[in-house]
Amino acid sequence: METGLVLIIAVFALAALVECFCGFASIRAALSNKEERTVILIPAFGNMEDIEYVLRQAAAMAERSDMPCRCVICDMGADEETMEICRRFAEEFGFEIEEAEPDIR
Repeated sequence: METGLVLIIAVFALAALVECFCGFASIRAALSNKEERTVILIPAFGNMEDIEYVLRQAAAMAERSDMPCRCVICDMGADEETMEICRRFAEEFGFEIEEAEPDIR
C-alpha cells in the first residue's frame, strides 16, 4: 500500500512540475515575441464593486513603469455590469480583455 501511495504522489508531483514548466515557457514565449516585459493581470469575477479603482491603479502602475507594460483584464465569470466597466476602461486606456472559462478543480 505504501509503494502505491508513493507512486501516486510522485506521478502527481511530476505532473504539477510539467504543468508549471509549460506555463512558464508559454509566458516567456509570449513575452519574447513582444516588447512588453511587464504584464499586469487583472482578474474580474462576480460583482466587483471596486473594479474601477483596481483598473485605475493598474493604469497608474503601467504609466509609472520604466519598462514597456501591458495590462490584461481576465474575465473569470464577471457579471455584465462589471464587464461593461472593464470594456469602457479598456477602450479608454488600451487594455486587453481576455475571456476565460473559470478553472474549477
